[in-house]
Amino acid sequence: MGTDNVIMTALAASLAAGALCFASKADVTTTAEPPAFAEPAPAGPATATPFTAPRYFNPYTPPQENPTNPPGTWEIYPSPTSKDLKAVDFVDANNGWANGAGVMLRYRGGSWSVEPGHDTRDYRDLDMVSLTEGWAVGREGSTDKWTIWRWNGSSWNEFQIVTGAIYCIDMIDASHGWIGGKNYFLRFNGTTWEWGGSARDTMYDIQMNSDTDGRALGYHYIMRRQGNNWLLEASNNDWNLGSIYMLDNSEGWAAGQSLNREIGLILKFESFTWKVYKTYPEVRGIGRFSFVGKDWGWSSGSSGIILFYDGKDWAKVRSPTSNSLGVTFCWDKNFGWLMGRYGTILKYKANTGIKRSSLGTVKAIFH
Repeated sequence: MGTDNVIMTALAASLAAGALCFASKADVTTTAEPPAFAEPAPAGPATATPFTAPRYFNPYTPPQENPTNPPGTWEIYPSPTSKDLKAVDFVDANNGWANGAGVMLRYRGGSWSVEPGHDTRDYRDLDMVSLTEGWAVGREGSTDKWTIWRWNGSSWNEFQIVTGAIYCIDMIDASHGWIGGKNYFLRFNGTTWEWGGSARDTMYDIQMNSDTDGRALGYHYIMRRQGNNWLLEASNNDWNLGSIYMLDNSEGWAAGQSLNREIGLILKFESFTWKVYKTYPEVRGIGRFSFVGKDWGWSSGSSGIILFYDGKDWAKVRSPTSNSLGVTFCWDKNFGWLMGRYGTILKYKANTGIKRSSLGTVKAIFH
């Protein structure tokens, strides 16, 4: 997608439009007329407020490009596929899944293997709830059959067909979840995926704290779910966004591309405002984030760039590949994976002396 097939969400151009309807596997039905788009609420700390960043900017660039304490190294890991990988998620340190363009990988017993029967599916995202519960979204090949698949512990099965592109999913628990698509959201009510509201544009990433609180973004827009409404929180015509990660409701990050110059872009959310934090002229886009606490985060992007956040700033670290990346996952400070184009897989090797400090799973994807 866009200028770089690997960080699909960060570099995506306009995509095929779709009518806002959804259906079960057995019967395709059309949704009711969607509700009117919710305009921004009044400004203030408790509400989402509109913001337009300047089109031309001079971001702060720190003098140091390496972290004070290098945390470890990334090493090439044997990959069973040459197909582009777009999403990854783990249930625990020994059980994980990854998918992409015509491929589904499974991690067991310390290695990745290809799951048969997925060659015709163009996966865009996945989210695992448990060993017996998981979800994936995408389409059947190059058709307009946009599909939601469900993992039942032994196989991936078609669960629901939707009319209109879908690109990202975030499950809150087994009974609640959200999907972002082209100009609309879907909400899982425990039984089926139903209409979840209008989106200002195509949503490429979504992060939900609860059924009534979360954020999603794509292309020029960042939206926030507050109560029963999706509100426009920020927009800028120079943005092409594909990744968001909120550390809490007062601090967060977004990434993608500056369209005007076609370079990597990172935004920061603080003081209730999204602002350009840093640009990377050497690459065309920045992909997904994954954090273990507020002082330990990773991201990656085109041309194999790898970034580490030590709680103070983002710094580039050595990369063993020039293949574009964007799939970033950290289980804890000793366990992480990077994936991307041509089936590239990198595994994290921690430096001696770093203590294990698991803070839970973090889903990290790209498109």
